[in-house]
Amino acid sequence: MKPNVIVYSALPMSGRKIEDVKEQACLNELFLKNIGFEVINPYRNLKLVIGANEQTVRNGIVQKTTNEVVSKTIVGTCLKSVLSADILVVDFRGAKEVSQGCITEIAWTYLFENKNTVIIMEDGNLHHHDFIFGMSDRVYSCFDEAENYLCELRDIHIRRKYPAAEDLSEETYMPKVNDQSFHCSCGANVFKKMKTDQSVYICNSCGLQYRGI
Repeated sequence: MKPNVIVYSALPMSGRKIEDVKEQACLNELFLKNIGFEVINPYRNLKLVIGANEQTVRNGIVQKTTNEVVSKTIVGTCLKSVLSADILVVDFRGAKEVSQGCITEIAWTYLFENKNTVIIMEDGNLHHHDFIFGMSDRVYSCFDEAENYLCELRDIHIRRKYPAAEDLSEETYMPKVNDQSFHCSCGANVFKKMKTDQSVYICNSCGLQYRGI
């Protein structure tokens, strides 16, 4: 079975009502699932995201987190989730304050090859900045406008994860690292290469990809 293409769905929280954040996050998750993505929705566990700290919420409004320990916990959890995804979708609509968290997630994704970032935001949004545009693949005003491009990305990532047989070398390889036989996480040690990129090794057993250096 081919693995799903994974989207990390982000949105700003600071200055917004918790219930509004939950609702928007769930609507975005539903949209993305309906067009064939597996979705990481970090806002399903808001206690973790906002630090489970009374000082981060006042009168139902999310405040900026100033607790260093809480901040490190959030960063560590979000970093792992963002990097496990193929695509980052950030919905900036309705932002009340500049979102340091979302901007950081965009920067993380930008640093890694073969990951994509799609931004959703209306005209006049606080996050209209060359820095954001420069690190994003596309910017749209709503999800409906982004749907076709998101579907294109979905198909690209599926082909990348599970290339067709004609895209793979006929030869098999048993690579070594430091003179030791290299094994895939599934335990196999036989690989093929992409014809279009000889630095990519694909496990002959499970299809997991590795890049040689």
